[in-house]
Amino acid sequence: MDLNCDDNIEEVGFSNLESVVHRDVEVLSTNSIVDQLESRLFVGEVVKSVEDAYILYCNYGHAKGFSVKKGDQRYFPGTNELQAKEFECSCEGSKDEKRSNAQIHVYLKPTSRSKCKAKLRITRQRGGEWTVGRFVMEHNHEMLAADQRHLLRSSRNISYAQKSILESMVNSGITVSNVVSYMVNEAQGPQNLSIIRKVAYDYLGRIKNKRKLRTEMLLYYFIIL
Repeated sequence: MDLNCDDNIEEVGFSNLESVVHRDVEVLSTNSIVDQLESRLFVGEVVKSVEDAYILYCNYGHAKGFSVKKGDQRYFPGTNELQAKEFECSCEGSKDEKRSNAQIHVYLKPTSRSKCKAKLRITRQRGGEWTVGRFVMEHNHEMLAADQRHLLRSSRNISYAQKSILESMVNSGITVSNVVSYMVNEAQGPQNLSIIRKVAYDYLGRIKNKRKLRTEMLLYYFIIL
């Protein structure tokens, strides 16, 4: 069963009393985090920027067990200045809705999107602060299990602290795989860590390419001069 509208996620159950007790403790802790995040998402709450609102909603989605995607946006009339922005549950809409209405026969991949209406909308007056304009909390699907939430697409973010650890440890000769394993242990489980090996490799690949480009530009500068 696909619980969060991301691909390749399987539902995980618990088979013994110890696991059930651990799960109950996790639920209590998660509920506390959810309550704290929800209090910052109520209508009228101020957010610093569009990016901060997105990160906040992604953190909320991680705590609840759903993935987030960026939705519609609106501009002030006659300008390219953003006036409103929405972030939605990834189960919103129907993946093949447009094609399914077409008068042609095409192969449609199965989709588990459930037209979920959960979303966050932020708005602002011209030159004013960003505030929460709408916060729909209700979902029409199940949430992903806590020990699988680190696989949510919108949870795969690398914090500044994680970037620093990655770069320093890899530069010291430690493999990316071992660095990620170290981070998982420090976070007391992969469910508490947004970073996965693929994300780590992608980030280090971008860093490597930037450094290569910077070196080439410096060499070009000195050769030309």
